[in-house]
Amino acid sequence: MVSDPAVPVLTLGKIVFNLDTGSQLGTLFVNVRETTFASILQVMGESSSSKQYYIVDGAGRIVASPNEQLLLTPFAANVSPGLLERETPVSDIVGSGEGNKLATVTAYDRLNWKLVNMVSLQTLNGDIRRNFVLTFAFGALCLLLSLLLAGKLSQIIVSPLLQVTKAMRKVKDGDLNVTSPVTTEDETGLIASVFNSMVQQIKELLNTITEEQGRKREYELALIHAQIKPHFLYNTLDTIYVLNDLGLSEEARDTTKALADFYRVVLSKGSELIPLAGEIGNVRDYLNIMQIRNPDVLRYEIDIPQELTGVMVPKLSLQPLVENAIYHGLKTKGSQGLIVIRARKDGSDAVISVEDNGVGMPPEQVQRITQFASGNGRPASIGIYSVYERIKLYFGEPYGLTVRSKPGEGTVMEMKVPGKERRAGYV
Repeated sequence: MVSDPAVPVLTLGKIVFNLDTGSQLGTLFVNVRETTFASILQVMGESSSSKQYYIVDGAGRIVASPNEQLLLTPFAANVSPGLLERETPVSDIVGSGEGNKLATVTAYDRLNWKLVNMVSLQTLNGDIRRNFVLTFAFGALCLLLSLLLAGKLSQIIVSPLLQVTKAMRKVKDGDLNVTSPVTTEDETGLIASVFNSMVQQIKELLNTITEEQGRKREYELALIHAQIKPHFLYNTLDTIYVLNDLGLSEEARDTTKALADFYRVVLSKGSELIPLAGEIGNVRDYLNIMQIRNPDVLRYEIDIPQELTGVMVPKLSLQPLVENAIYHGLKTKGSQGLIVIRARKDGSDAVISVEDNGVGMPPEQVQRITQFASGNGRPASIGIYSVYERIKLYFGEPYGLTVRSKPGEGTVMEMKVPGKERRAGYV
């Protein structure tokens, strides 16, 4: 029943009946070349060296295989005992060493055949390693893309917020000359824009408050001056009256001239800052008047270098210091004392000092005078407070007034101002 007895075939037989009478008409045989199954198995196996498929009949013989030499040979010798006897699909490892294979058996009950798949474990491990490498590479690629997207998202959203936060920290530290760049038009850009507007409004408000406080301090100092000037004027006029009454017309004339020169500077409508030479002339007039009023109390010396005569100082700043030296240092001494006015360079600044050899002051009194308090805590010396406040008002830090004193030795009051020369417009 075959065309070529040398070619293996798989024969299937089927009895044919008459559907009308039910009588047997004959037997139908179908011959399928084994090579047809083998070609199908070869396609399924993909590689004969790593994967092989076999069809085994109920007797345990190989009836289809890509290798013709294995046809009709027993298959049980190549697998573990009892593997082919199982009815359900089963897998097992067969062989040893590098020749280990994974055998999978699937039964086909209608023909009592079994499909056997033999796969090298080395191939399976290679596939696992390849899958692991692909999985790792894909995960690394996803991680890289995530980092890139996160960096881009941070640049778009987080970076502007960080810039706003950095600007806020600077404002918290007191720096109002900062702005936050507005790079987007979304909510982050709106926050930066509102922040910049808020900082600008704060700056304008602080400038306004500073100007108002400056004017307020000027008004307060003007009131202090108004209290000082009449006090000195009344006493000097009393002195001129007494001199005239005693017939000392020449002394009365000199006192009147000194008083007029003194008030010419005091009542001047010019700037509140005048050259040191003008202030020295003013305080010399004051000392001359005080010498006439108290001839046995004081004498004075003035030592001002020529290069410092143009330094700008607040008007009527030395007179309160001299007055304090006379009334609190020399008058209670019991003998004639000395007042020395000096000036010296201190780097780019100038220091003008008023020294006396009077009775001096204990540390607690020096501390009370140099507290320079106003308001409810009224200053111990209105004149010294006025000088200190005006220096701070016109020059700021680190300029001001210091007082040093020792009981029985005298007192030194130093006024520190910028060492600027005379400027045009000051007289």
